Amino acid sequence: MKLDAAGELQWQRCPGGNGSESFSSACPTTDGGYVLAGGSSSTTGDVSGNHGGYDAWVVKLLGDAEFIAPDGAPGSLLFTLQQDRTEGTAQVCTQDPEHDQVTLVDAQGRMLLHMPMTDPCQMLDLRSLRHGLYLVTLHGENGSSTQKLVVE
Repeated sequence: MKLDAAGELQWQRCPGGNGSESFSSACPTTDGGYVLAGGSSSTTGDVSGNHGGYDAWVVKLLGDAEFIAPDGAPGSLLFTLQQDRTEGTAQVCTQDPEHDQVTLVDAQGRMLLHMPMTDPCQMLDLRSLRHGLYLVTLHGENGSSTQKLVVE
């Protein structure tokens, strides 16, 4: 999905539907985008025709796709993610860290880190991670927000 600066829906796509769905992997592309792979057992989304059982899907995300959430939007939780590739760290910052939690998930969906935000900026040590795509999510009382993190 893509939202404009006012939080209005510009477009959305759903490769699955209301059945059993999965996301299995993500690979970065040279244009800054990603190729995602997964599967679906339903056709109630934007894909028509189930070919029997559980169908595989592949989706290409463009490098310029971005999510913009205005301050105070319902369900939004804004944070910045700044990576220092030289030091092997990333810093997660938010304005109001009270009750917030940070998670780090790899491309296979395994949770590698779950920690409370103890300060407005929290340092993540990435040195033990393999090269690849990771998702950093900030969970709070008003919702959650996710950003991609590429470890090279």
